[in-house]
Parts: sequence; structure tokens; C-alpha cells
Amino acid sequence: MFVDELTEEVRNLVVDRTDAAPGVMDGVGLWSMGGAVGSGHDAAFAWPEKRFMVVIEAAWEDTNTPDHIKWAQETERLFREAGGEGAYAGYAGVEEADWEDWTEKVYADSYPRLQSVKAEYDPENVFSHNLNVDPSVEGSAAD
Repeated sequence: MFVDELTEEVRNLVVDRTDAAPGVMDGVGLWSMGGAVGSGHDAAFAWPEKRFMVVIEAAWEDTNTPDHIKWAQETERLFREAGGEGAYAGYAGVEEADWEDWTEKVYADSYPRLQSVKAEYDPENVFSHNLNVDPSVEGSAAD
């Protein structure tokens, strides 16, 4: 997810949630999103105005999977309450819950523009995955 600023609340969450992690391979990372990545409406991703990406990583080697997933979900909830928005396609989550829409989180307002590009260059939807952009656009060559 993305945040505008590294507020005191966000900084404290990074430390507190990393300390609360159930394993040494779990953690919270911050990536600066400056430079060409955030180049306005034509940016390579849907959240170009955001200055930082928050990455919540749950990783384990043992069989105690539920503790790690629960920690990651709780950590995400807390960051979203602190103003986190959206998602990066490579870090959308573990399992999409019924109440979530990963496509909306990842592509947001960029989805219609991406559909147009997809309809032109991949109308058969050859390049697809779990966060696929559907090339079907009304009035496009793909219809």
C-alpha cells in the first residue's frame, strides 16, 4: 500500500508491527517512490502521487502459517487506518478476501486507460495473471 507522508503514526507502526511479528523473516519495509515512478497521470502505476510504499512481508519456514498471515492482515489493517491506500501488484496480499477488490487497490483510476492499451496490444488476453486487466472495452477493437 502507499502513504503520502512518514507521519509519526506510520513510523511508530513500522517499529511496533515489526516488533510484534511472529517470526524473524516477517517485517515492514518502506520504499521511497520518488523520481520517474511518480510522473503524473501517465505513470507506470496507479498511485503516482504517493511518496512511499509500505511493504508488509510475512514469511515463514515452519508450519505455523496462521500466525504469520494473521499478523500481516492485522498490520495491513492498522496501516490502512493510518492513511495507507492502494496496493502494488507484486504485494497485493496472500488471499483476496470477499470484502477486498485487489484490481481496484492496484489499478484504481488507471484501469480504464490500461484497458484501452490492453485492448490494442493484447486483445486476446494472452498476458494475464491474478490481477489481470480485462481488454474488453466497449467500442474497442477487442469487442
